[in-house]
Amino acid sequence: LAKNIDVCYLDGCHEYDYVISDLTNCSEICQKAVILDDYIPSPLSSRGDVISWGWWNADVVRAVGDFLEANPKSFREVYWLEATPICVLVK
Repeated sequence: LAKNIDVCYLDGCHEYDYVISDLTNCSEICQKAVILDDYIPSPLSSRGDVISWGWWNADVVRAVGDFLEANPKSFREVYWLEATPICVLVK
């Protein structure tokens, strides 16, 4: 795999196993950051209204948390851009 990619933007399948797979692949090839779409922590989060939040958000959030727990050295900083569906994982 090429390892000269600065940033990956993930907005693919939102099912847990696919998100884990995408994070694994991106963490191996990205040099600077991975940006995920559809990261809304709960229906009570800002932007977690009925229109924006669904099961897919729960799977994305759970997969990110599990990936980071299993790979604590993959990223040094993680940000949820509050009131958006964006999560940034910085190398």
